Amino acid sequence: MKKILKWLDHIEEFITAILFLSAVVIILYGVFMRYVLNSPQFGILEIVSILLPWAIFLGFGRALKENHHIAVDVVYDRLPLPVKRIVAVISNLFGLGFAIFMLVTSVKMVIDEYGTGYVTVALGIPIWLTYLILPFSMALLGIYFAFKTYKAIIGDEKEVVGDVVHLEHEEYVSNDKKGEMSV
Repeated sequence: MKKILKWLDHIEEFITAILFLSAVVIILYGVFMRYVLNSPQFGILEIVSILLPWAIFLGFGRALKENHHIAVDVVYDRLPLPVKRIVAVISNLFGLGFAIFMLVTSVKMVIDEYGTGYVTVALGIPIWLTYLILPFSMALLGIYFAFKTYKAIIGDEKEVVGDVVHLEHEEYVSNDKKGEMSV
């Protein structure tokens, strides 16, 4: 299982980087053509408005997997370990449910848009292609939530307590309670 997730991670990272770098290069090309050569190019904004959301939506799963998402853990940090484990399982199950709901909804949306035949204004790119990232990203998000749920159920310490950065934060909080200041 870990080997598959590692392989998936490399592919996901590569595709996200390619999409993001492509958007940056296209933006720079558009700026250069418009302001240096005074020859604006048609459709640049449309291409970038497709590439950047694709890169961002693929990044959702990576942020979740590496615990780089926003978390409010003031209460969670003060819970005993068994309660943290239960809360981690429940929260990951909610996340999995959300990902499944969004996967089903986004598949329906892509099918509906495919049926309409609508295209983008400037370049004529089918709208359903722009929405196709939603089912892919939600499937990846669901896979990562399922894996995190499994890790919380078996009591994986990194999943339940957190990683090194989180532990440093907990040390800072406990020192602050004692009245010590750590720099």
